[in-house]
Amino acid sequence: MKKHLIALLCLTLALLVTGCGEKSEAFSFPEEGREYIDTAELPRVYADPAGYRGKHVKLVGRAISMLERHTGESSFLFIPEGYSSPIAVHSADSSLQIEEGDILLVDGKFWSTKNTGTDLPHLAAADLTHSAYKDAFRPTLKEISLALTQVQEGCSVTVEKVEFAKEETRLYLRIQNTGGASISYWNGYLVQGGPSTPKHTTPRPATRSFPATFCPASPPSG
Repeated sequence: MKKHLIALLCLTLALLVTGCGEKSEAFSFPEEGREYIDTAELPRVYADPAGYRGKHVKLVGRAISMLERHTGESSFLFIPEGYSSPIAVHSADSSLQIEEGDILLVDGKFWSTKNTGTDLPHLAAADLTHSAYKDAFRPTLKEISLALTQVQEGCSVTVEKVEFAKEETRLYLRIQNTGGASISYWNGYLVQGGPSTPKHTTPRPATRSFPATFCPASPPSG
């Protein structure tokens, strides 16, 4: 069902772009006079796309469709973080490379009109930047480099660093096995008040436990 919906939206997207004769205006981005809206206003944008025509916005989210290429233009469907409805994003870069699922930072302006025949908001992109999950959705507030290593029976485990974000704590491990036995290790998010449970296992495991002090659950002060 989802694939059929996306295919239908992509077809609509292609038809809308083909019928639009305002590309020069849409892809004009003067530095002066830009009026940015807060992402909290997006529900109103979805309800009345034409009412926000010319308003700028900076969004973080994912591409949910493959790229549609047109003459001098590339288009795709995009869902902002925290929302479930798509926005049609257009770029004047016909060589743009975007895959479904890519995490993107989008800076652009809405240019939907009442003649589009759809409630789908359209956004002309002034800038498109690929990003990573942690940078886009869970930015690092503080980082501690540790470089702590323990070795047991040919297996060395190094705690390289800890990153603290608002919603999670990330622990970076480097594991080297030069012994003859296989090992297993725990891998997952650190949760305050409870252990992480996802487990990656290889045959004949020889496990190693580490002190809780290696895995702080909340950022230290200072």
